[in-house]
Amino acid sequence: MTLNGDCPWAGKRVKDLHIRKDELIIMVQRPDGEIIVPRGNTLLKSGDRAIISRETKEIEDPAK
Repeated sequence: MTLNGDCPWAGKRVKDLHIRKDELIIMVQRPDGEIIVPRGNTLLKSGDRAIISRETKEIEDPAK
């Protein structure tokens, strides 16, 4: 997901986000291309792209 100016995550540190327990931000890419493995103190900024992983109990059959 891309964090635009009105995204509630923009301007917050990862540790201050209210995300589900089964979600994990695994990568942040800055607009200049810099890639960050986020930690709790990582400040998310407008324009960042975040890759998020979420646990799921349902497994889709790729053959369908």
